[in-house]
Amino acid sequence: MPEFLPTRNALKYQVSKSFCSSYRYNSRNLEGLWYGLWCQVLSDLVDQFDNLIVIPQFPMWFTPGDDESEESEDEQGPAGDDIDEMDLFVEDRDHDEQDIEHREQYQNEIDIGNTTSDSIGTLADGTAAELFPDFAVVHILAKRLPQGHSRFRSLGGIKITHECCPIVVENKKFPRRRLTGDELRNAADVLLYEAREQLGMQCYHLFQKYPHSVTTFAIAATGDLWTYRKIRRDEVPKPVGDQMDTDEWDSLIWRPYVRLGSVESDVMLEEIHDTLKLKSALKLN
Repeated sequence: MPEFLPTRNALKYQVSKSFCSSYRYNSRNLEGLWYGLWCQVLSDLVDQFDNLIVIPQFPMWFTPGDDESEESEDEQGPAGDDIDEMDLFVEDRDHDEQDIEHREQYQNEIDIGNTTSDSIGTLADGTAAELFPDFAVVHILAKRLPQGHSRFRSLGGIKITHECCPIVVENKKFPRRRLTGDELRNAADVLLYEAREQLGMQCYHLFQKYPHSVTTFAIAATGDLWTYRKIRRDEVPKPVGDQMDTDEWDSLIWRPYVRLGSVESDVMLEEIHDTLKLKSALKLN
């Protein structure tokens, strides 16, 4: 059994689920308590990869040059080696990323005449729900710094040369715990729909932040029930004037939702894991 699957350590997941589902310890059925379970799932999923890290409430924007602006030029290290650890994707590009200098601008090809009013939403304005997914898995490439560099110790001797986001997760609270059967399924469908709606705008911002990225995994969850889809850049909501066209996003087909720890869930996690194995490995030089 692969090490990253929840069934490998079933007891830990059972304890986590019991804690989140408890009327005593989660009397208000809060969404946040389920973060512990999902943090464990994602951490196990990427445990074997040195350069894949799990970050909760990851901000989906990038403002260049604002992290170390107070430093004077003579504090940047040896000539020709001035760096900023927030340099996202200037030097290295992952093998599965695109050359944006030569790709077609799909937004210019949107057929506005085919857009219905029901598929139009307000243009993304950077609200918390749009910019802070519950979890992101971030992929990093790096190289070693010379020991004489002024920031060698603070940066751990490593310069980050690449960042992208292969997984984004939006988790909702579990449905009301007294529900069973069709009532539970209907409630889960509603909550997962809400998660997918938020993921649409989060993925829009993700592809704005990472202009070379072509795809990302979007995971929608409600408690320990979850589904996912591998999202292409051209599938996210698109700006049309001062509105957002969500027509294509709303029509996307997602996997049927499953419960963590089930055979079906393990299969889906293995599918995601197999794709993560194709990401560039960390090779420090």
